[in-house]
Amino acid sequence: MITLSTIALALSSHFVSAKDNENYIRMLSEGDNYVVDRTQPESICGVNDLQHVERYDNRYARFGFTQSFVDSNERSVGALKSVASSSAGSYCSGTLISSNLFFTAAHCVDGTTVNDVVAFNYQLANDTNTVRAQQFFNITRVAENGNDLPGRLDYAILELEGAPGNNYGWKTLRNEFPEEIMIIQHPQGHPKQLDAGSNFIINGNSVLRN
Repeated sequence: MITLSTIALALSSHFVSAKDNENYIRMLSEGDNYVVDRTQPESICGVNDLQHVERYDNRYARFGFTQSFVDSNERSVGALKSVASSSAGSYCSGTLISSNLFFTAAHCVDGTTVNDVVAFNYQLANDTNTVRAQQFFNITRVAENGNDLPGRLDYAILELEGAPGNNYGWKTLRNEFPEEIMIIQHPQGHPKQLDAGSNFIINGNSVLRN
């Protein structure tokens, strides 16, 4: 299942219902008492064939995901962190959708989110095994939470201090879903990586891959 804390060729309005996500289930049951477990990043589903974004070998070029595509799309993907520290791991991923709005999952948000930060450039440099210098932007408010809407959708929009999108760019939400999709994220809180594929189906509010 594709979660909302990712970036794809086109971000779709067919939001993942997250009924299969244990954190979202816990959020539904705990209500206002829900607290994000920032010490346990979410697990990877299926076979782990992820690649670090700067070490991409063009294996998905047949889908149109070339090196230039990755270079132009990975920058707007950021990592939610509880502290502005280069050595800290992240607990969720997301992407900029404007100069200062950050799109992520509702189950990544709780009452203390405004104390956290979003880090950009949290990725391994191409020619070394070291993490690049990161930039941190404070979260100033939860601008929108899909869990508060009818249907209780697993997405949230966070407002960031400053305008990181002016440097890192942003994606536009579009009411469509492509046949192929690339996911750029911070799996298990690690530096930025990617995967791609096809054969996706939409079932209600869920997006599934065969």
